[in-house]
Amino acid sequence: MPAPSIYADNDSKSTINIVVDGESAPLEGDDLLMKGDQIDEVGYTNNFENTMSVKERLEEQAEPKKDVLPLNVTTVRQLNLMAKSHASPYSIDVLIVGSKHNTKAARKQFETWASHSSIRHFVLATEYDDPDPNCSSSSDMNTVETHVRTCRKPFTKLNPFWEKQNAVSKLTSWWKGVEFARLKWLQGKPNPAGWLCAQKRFVSGFTKLVNLYANKEGSLPDYLIVADDDTYINIEHITEYLVKSPRRQEQQGISDEERYVPVPNTAAIFAGCRLRSPDHELKWTYPFGGFGTFLSKGALQRWMQPIHCEETTSSSSSTEEQFEQAICQKYLHNSNHEHTYPFNATIGEGRFFQSGKSLNQVMHSYIHEMKYFCLHSDWFFGYIANFLNVSRHVVKKGEKPVAGQGTSALWFDQYIDDRNVSENRLHSIMGSELYGNPEGFCLYGNGLTNAKHMTKEAHKWIPSPPRKKYNRFYKVNQTCQANTTICHYMKEDDMERIHKESLKFLMAPSK
Repeated sequence: MPAPSIYADNDSKSTINIVVDGESAPLEGDDLLMKGDQIDEVGYTNNFENTMSVKERLEEQAEPKKDVLPLNVTTVRQLNLMAKSHASPYSIDVLIVGSKHNTKAARKQFETWASHSSIRHFVLATEYDDPDPNCSSSSDMNTVETHVRTCRKPFTKLNPFWEKQNAVSKLTSWWKGVEFARLKWLQGKPNPAGWLCAQKRFVSGFTKLVNLYANKEGSLPDYLIVADDDTYINIEHITEYLVKSPRRQEQQGISDEERYVPVPNTAAIFAGCRLRSPDHELKWTYPFGGFGTFLSKGALQRWMQPIHCEETTSSSSSTEEQFEQAICQKYLHNSNHEHTYPFNATIGEGRFFQSGKSLNQVMHSYIHEMKYFCLHSDWFFGYIANFLNVSRHVVKKGEKPVAGQGTSALWFDQYIDDRNVSENRLHSIMGSELYGNPEGFCLYGNGLTNAKHMTKEAHKWIPSPPRKKYNRFYKVNQTCQANTTICHYMKEDDMERIHKESLKFLMAPSK
């Protein structure tokens, strides 16, 4: 690499103080540091940056090293440099929500499946990115019990928490009852406080990364994946499914309205494994977070765009204008319960909104200001997809599962579309849904078998033999295979083994 030239530009009112052989002197005008000059220290300041070290100046001219990016110390400059050096025509960013106590798990992900050429940024959020970085260490079981009892009121008509947020709806009524974390279930976890604190981390980490996107140069990724540190993803499969194939179909003249998977520029959110409530009780879908949530470039653009309510009119015609108008109506004209469900469903974030703010800014304020967060992190992504319309509506076509028996996801997408349910916006990847029985990649939520020959499905240990239902035997679990697209609950050794085996499929000659 050629030696850098560092100079002070009078027009920018910059000052560079250089220490050479122990003596400090400012550089003025177009003074240059020439090749061979011995530099001990350099301090650089201007009106726009407080400090820029020699290391940072050299980084701008050096080839950036692809590595795990701890979110709490990642800068816009780093993202810009790495984006410029990204050679693949496809770009996928990954946000892993893990822990500072086990960064080896994320490192193994980076070294295995995230080493794919389509991966542009691999970012790790830990306790350092929590609204309260000391949440886990400063919370005891009394704190946990108070939090749970604040959020769960299963035997009362109304929940004081959601009443106080002016956010009582069919959705929050469902959450406060049978859905939010049960205390007995939490007490069985190795670190109940750590789990509860981590629910906020998904939101704070996501909004923090998007803040960096908003200030960086260049383009957004084709997709952002948000996942756990024990998630395995075959990026070759995902790139083909979410990016390459939709682009080919677009070139063939097949419109987004005719395809379940749109091009990345279209706003869409996918779940690696979609869960849903009984449709006769509530039309509510959300991702099983351990299988990943996949946000398209179009969805990120909606999430980031400033919403100017004074400029919206009832005659707005474009999809994005309609999206903007709906947010303004939802937040600014719902104080007297003017709207009915599902349009009136919020989590109380409207009080942080004002014209000109983006949804990301609203939620960033919400997650940092709210003492109690009465959502599972998975629900947050289901909420923004389905009730803030960050994702387009699921098309009626649907998809059959690539593994397992049943067509739950396909049936639901077709059934709900026939009934014009506006809040069905979360897509499932390749027909993967967990409703009664796991289908598609929801089957691959294990790899773990305990001494009683029980296998982990979702959050439960179940008998390993197939389950009989309606005179048919259903597979309820499947150990992660080499050519599987998504798996959850993966140990580091298994992740490395599956990744190595998956490479054999890529190298095998096509028939």
